[in-house]
Amino acid sequence: MQSGYYPIEFKYKVLQDMFEHHLSLQETALKYGIPSPCTVLVWKRKYDKKGLFGLNDGSRIWSESMVKKDDMDCALNAGADYIVTNDRHFNILKNIDFP
Repeated sequence: MQSGYYPIEFKYKVLQDMFEHHLSLQETALKYGIPSPCTVLVWKRKYDKKGLFGLNDGSRIWSESMVKKDDMDCALNAGADYIVTNDRHFNILKNIDFP
């Protein structure tokens, strides 16, 4: 299933299969035709934090607590519209005009 939207039932099924069969993020993404394993990682984190309610969360705003520095590419690949951070290294972005 390749899509920008995945129903909550599908997300839950994917995570349950991953947990039950001890699949890696990569194996899970490949098995279900999900373009990026980062998408599965996002679902896992939301599920770990809020259970099924987390999987139903349609928010595409990532906070610093969700995005570790090593996961920045995952945030972008997963289609985040915004990345919220207090990291001073990103202050330079304030001076860039975006289209």
